[in-house]
Amino acid sequence: MLKNKGVDSLGDKRDSVELIVLVIIGINMLFLMFFLLYFMFNVSKEITAGLIAFIGAIIGGFITYLGVKVTLDHRDKEVFLSSATEKLQGLEKLNANYNSYLNKAAAHEQAFFRENGISYMFVKEFFKEFYNQLIGDTELIYEVMSYDELRILEFHKKTFKVLIYKEALSNEDVKAGISKVRDVNKMFAVSKNNLDEKYYKLRSKKY
Repeated sequence: MLKNKGVDSLGDKRDSVELIVLVIIGINMLFLMFFLLYFMFNVSKEITAGLIAFIGAIIGGFITYLGVKVTLDHRDKEVFLSSATEKLQGLEKLNANYNSYLNKAAAHEQAFFRENGISYMFVKEFFKEFYNQLIGDTELIYEVMSYDELRILEFHKKTFKVLIYKEALSNEDVKAGISKVRDVNKMFAVSKNNLDEKYYKLRSKKY
């Protein structure tokens, strides 16, 4: 697992210390206000008590808000880190599976335009192979990709399905299909990089 319990435990202690310091500062501020209002400005006890109670409520509410925020942020961090390893392994597998299609895409693209469309059947078979790979990896893709990424992938799959069942492919069809192959590969690579960045950002973030 990527998770480091020693570092997380140290972070929890640091968060608790920071909250305690805030509480102490708040209490000291209330005593200071009481001293200034009552002893230096001769404000009546009733007014002083009312002002202190009002400001104390504000300070207490702010400290409560910070405490809740720390708790929620820490929970989100724990949830993410608990699944980061599995997602990273899944994305690495997807990148390994689909990187080989980049070279194939370039080869089919060059052959198609060099032979002036004669090899469109081979290009169709390549698109079919890529489409079937996406279908076969559906479960893994749904486990590691975000909702927005999944919507884009579904659009790409529909494009491949249309190309596969076309009787003949035009130059525009081949360009579109090859572009989609590259887009899918780029999406997997970007998703893995984003996961790495988020992991290290959360590990170093102070709550």
